[in-house]
Amino acid sequence: MNNTAGLKQIFQHSDALTILSRSIDPSVPVIMTDAVKLMAALCLIPPNGHEKALEAITICGEMEERERFAPIVQGLETRNETLRIACIQP
Repeated sequence: MNNTAGLKQIFQHSDALTILSRSIDPSVPVIMTDAVKLMAALCLIPPNGHEKALEAITICGEMEERERFAPIVQGLETRNETLRIACIQP
């Protein structure tokens, strides 16, 4: 996440974070691992990265008619250690 141009593009595109949130799917652990790592990094971007990430996860949950953190909890319950670690990283 050290690419300033890439970060700018993500925050300028209205649906980018929602699209990324849709990749948080424990049935595809390799993709989910990368998606949660990116979302975690985006949360640290001031001034409102955390708000934008939560909003995207909430929208995704509403679209899929499930609790917003359900896929992350499911990821924590898997046997995939890499995915579990990614789901709890700050």
